[in-house]
Parts: sequence; C-alpha cells; structure tokens
Amino acid sequence: MVATIQARRLNDQRADFAGPEAASEENPGISEDQLYDTILAHQSQRLEDQRTEPPIPVGIQGLLDLLLSAQGTRMEDQRSALPPGLAAPPLLGRQPSFLHGV
Repeated sequence: MVATIQARRLNDQRADFAGPEAASEENPGISEDQLYDTILAHQSQRLEDQRTEPPIPVGIQGLLDLLLSAQGTRMEDQRSALPPGLAAPPLLGRQPSFLHGV
C-alpha cells in the first residue's frame, strides 16, 4: 500500500521534458538563472513546510524540566572563585571599557 502511494506521488511530481528549442519557444522571457532561482525558492519552502517539532511523549516534559533544573544547580555548585594570589592584577585603577555604566 505504501509503495503504491509513493509511486503515485512520484508520478504526480514528474514533468514532461521538452528539448531546448521547444522550451525556448514557449517561454522566451525566462532565463536559466531565473528558473534556477524559482526552483530553489520552491524547494526550500517545501522543505520548511515538511519540518515538524519532534513529539515529546506524555510525562517526559516534567522529567526534562527536572533534569534541566538539576543540571543548572549542579553547575552553580561547581563554580568557585579564584584564590587572591591568582586573581588578575588591577588595571591601574581603570575599569575595563565593557564595565562602564555597570
């Protein structure tokens, strides 16, 4: 059944190929660059339309929130200040430019 549906879908997407002389007679105003840009625009839009968010099973969101909270707390617990001897020397009494107004 799936194979039949896929085959029908592929057949619907096929186009008849006309040689360069037939194509130029039908659409003399379209350049190859314009055609290429049009195809790219339609294909990228088609890809965006097919994207979905991954489904999150019921009850998993609470677990994910708990893990995020626990990991954030653990990272804060592991932070430490540099000992005074290893701290950077003062900048001659000047504040760094990124700290102005803080």
